Amino acid sequence: MLKREMDELLYDFSHHDLDPQVQQAIKERYALLFNIYKRFASKKECLKYTPHKNLFMLNKKL
Repeated sequence: MLKREMDELLYDFSHHDLDPQVQQAIKERYALLFNIYKRFASKKECLKYTPHKNLFMLNKKL
């Protein structure tokens, strides 16, 4: 269930027309869910969902 929610947040974040406040809320929710997920998931599973520094920079315009 957590994996599905994190996948959906990543999908939602990929939309380029999000307000900065919505983007920030998605980042915060993802971080919270990931911290819960890593308490009981294996290291291998956690690697798939580890938020990288540039993870949320994908849709930023240079």
